[in-house]
Amino acid sequence: MSNQVRGDLIFMARPPAAVIDPIAARLAVHGLDQAAGNALSRPVNWHQSLSDKHGHGQREAMLRAGARVRASAFELVLNRIDGSSAGGSDPIHWTLRARGGKPQGLVDLLATIRKSLALEGIRDDLGHTAHITLCYRAPNPLPETLFIDPVAWTIDTLELVVAGGSPYGYTTLERWLL
Repeated sequence: MSNQVRGDLIFMARPPAAVIDPIAARLAVHGLDQAAGNALSRPVNWHQSLSDKHGHGQREAMLRAGARVRASAFELVLNRIDGSSAGGSDPIHWTLRARGGKPQGLVDLLATIRKSLALEGIRDDLGHTAHITLCYRAPNPLPETLFIDPVAWTIDTLELVVAGGSPYGYTTLERWLL
């Protein structure tokens, strides 16, 4: 990967096509793909965040931290879509959420990443729920939580990505199997 890639650095997990396709199908069944229009995030950008955003100057330290992570793969079962805003001028997010809250595998992975980053002198305090944000600027909130047929995703890969560009996206710097 070129050293010229600039932007915020983030650890994340991204679902494979075998997970993306059923999610997209569930959105279509409920008409949310049409309702969101251009506000729907591109499926290639769907992800589970596993760290805060960090500056490009921390690239080498984050690569070392990622290489140090030892964690087990785990299953995330996504079964509902929330669509709300904190109010005021805050954008409306449509978020795919996990059944049963945060699985222990995610708790363990986040703790391992946080510890590995700390060994590199990087503070990472942001809490992460089990979710995929489908739409960051939805045209309307959903009237209520929408329960969907569950989609199981085995998270078995950690990625370090650079966020940015036009259109906005994520460029993988490195990937590690859990």
